[in-house]
Amino acid sequence: MARKFDPRDFIIIGERVAQCQSKDCCIPSNEALYRTAISRIYYSVFLRLREYFRIKQHQSVHQKVINALYYRGYIILGHMLEELRDHRTIADYNLRAKITREKVKAALTIAIDLHKQIDLKLYKKKQ
Repeated sequence: MARKFDPRDFIIIGERVAQCQSKDCCIPSNEALYRTAISRIYYSVFLRLREYFRIKQHQSVHQKVINALYYRGYIILGHMLEELRDHRTIADYNLRAKITREKVKAALTIAIDLHKQIDLKLYKKKQ
C-alpha cells in the first residue's frame, strides 16, 4: 500500500525559496517562483486541516475548512488560515500585485506557526 502524501512536505518549497539567493539556486528567484511558493505554503496547511476535519471536495471547501476551525472554537487559527489564504489568493490571481521574497517569508512564518498550533491543539502533540 502506498504511503499517503504529507502536505507538510510542501513547506520545504517555501523554506528553500525564502532562503535561496539567485546565484545559489538551480531555479532563478523570480516572481513566478515566489507565487508558486506561497501557493504551496498555503496548501501545506489547508490540505492537512481538510484531512483532519474530513471535509470532502466541494466548491467552497476552503471556506468550509476555515469555518470548521471557527465552529470548534479555534478562532485564532481560523484568522491565521484566512490570512494565509489571502496571501495565496493574491499570489495566484492578482497579476498586478508585486510578489517578493519577503511575502514568501511572511506566508512561511504564518504557516509554520499554524502547523505548530495544529500539532498542539488538534493533535495534542507536545513540543
